[in-house]
Amino acid sequence: MIKKIIKYVSIKYYDSSYERRRRYLIKKGAQIGEGTRIRNISSFSSEPYLIKVGKDVLFSGEVFMTTHDGGIKVLNSLGFFDESNDKMGRIIIGDNCFIGQKSVILPGVTIGNNVIIGAGSVVSKDIPSNTVAAGIPAKVICSIEEYYKRNLEKGCFYPTGNMSSQEKKEYLIKSVK
Repeated sequence: MIKKIIKYVSIKYYDSSYERRRRYLIKKGAQIGEGTRIRNISSFSSEPYLIKVGKDVLFSGEVFMTTHDGGIKVLNSLGFFDESNDKMGRIIIGDNCFIGQKSVILPGVTIGNNVIIGAGSVVSKDIPSNTVAAGIPAKVICSIEEYYKRNLEKGCFYPTGNMSSQEKKEYLIKSVK
């Protein structure tokens, strides 16, 4: 019971800030670059030591990464191997990426630099640098440049990055179309 309480308290502590969460995952063996922010309830697999994340990456909430394929259980049960095997793959994410809410990244995937992964995507194959990918399975839908131009034309960008939450609220209520 005491071990469960300690585990619960330590999880709450590490979930209390981006940097604490990043340091906790590094202690578990993950390689995570400076400035990377990991929102709550994101999973770095049961083998975080097989995950490498670059600098300045933002993980939205509930991103799930897995470095193993449980389907190997069927092959093990059918006797395909002399001894029990695991099917594993590293996950590598480059610098300056955004991983959207509830995305899933599967084993063996490399995501390049300057990539946006849309919310709810299942990334089962490599995604090249400077692209936007989304869907199930995730596919490249445009370049970063095209993404910028499309959203600029729609008037979707607002200069709120350095505003307090109250200033941002007031500005957006007046400005968002």
